[in-house]
Amino acid sequence: MRQAEKTVDSIHNESEKQFDRFQFEQARKLEKYFPTPSLLRSFSHALYGIKETWLCQRNFKIHTFCAATALCLGFAFRLDSFSWLALTSAIAFVLTAELINTALEHLVDLAANSLYHPLAKAAKDAAAGAVLVSSVFALTSGLIIFSPHLMPFVQH
Repeated sequence: MRQAEKTVDSIHNESEKQFDRFQFEQARKLEKYFPTPSLLRSFSHALYGIKETWLCQRNFKIHTFCAATALCLGFAFRLDSFSWLALTSAIAFVLTAELINTALEHLVDLAANSLYHPLAKAAKDAAAGAVLVSSVFALTSGLIIFSPHLMPFVQH
């Protein structure tokens, strides 16, 4: 049994090394677009995180599509400054919650070794709940902002 555990550990370690190499190569590719100062490198890493979340998380794509739709409606209805502030704040709140949720999911999976654990489930569920709360807030904000503009269409 001990030999089997060592084999599983060595496979896991090799997998981590391959992932680390992949991440390193991706970061190197991004660095060619950004000079070496650390501030620009930090932006590079942040943009990489957003890109990876976009590529890997279905819900982030859904939230981004909804955000783009809301922004297009905002331009179409020529929203006032306060409405733009509320709209962009709600969008930023949802997208930020989704990014944090994704980061937490990755950390929990890493800590739990991708095995089921009730505390891992609780942490992931709580993070998903935070995204749900922010999404309901954004939806409510959108209804408040856009309902005066949409009522004439609904009444006909």
